[in-house]
Amino acid sequence: MTHSEIRIGDITFDTLSTQLMAEFWAAVLGFESQVVTAEFASIIDPAGRGPRCCFQKVDTPKLGKNRVHLDLHTCDMEGEVARIVALGATLVARREDEGVVWTVMLDIEGNEFCVQPPPPGSQ
Repeated sequence: MTHSEIRIGDITFDTLSTQLMAEFWAAVLGFESQVVTAEFASIIDPAGRGPRCCFQKVDTPKLGKNRVHLDLHTCDMEGEVARIVALGATLVARREDEGVVWTVMLDIEGNEFCVQPPPPGSQ
């Protein structure tokens, strides 16, 4: 298998509540529930563009900073940040570096993610 034959299939979160996290991220991303049990849940992009997001039950809460996080791209950063806060997320900070602006947020279990405009030329 070469590098051109590999792609991201799933993004998996460790979580204390598979149902709550699946509901939160489905609402944020506009995804649909696929499987939801106490031990495992998954949501899928109804348009088939994005990878499946999975949530697996763990017994310990998140400690420290994420090693990996999602960057969500939108042309309406302010509107989407407000919508996601209304869903239960926490706004941490608005940042800017070398002309790039983004918003750092926490999901309902404290996992960091960012909301930002898409890179130039990717729209």
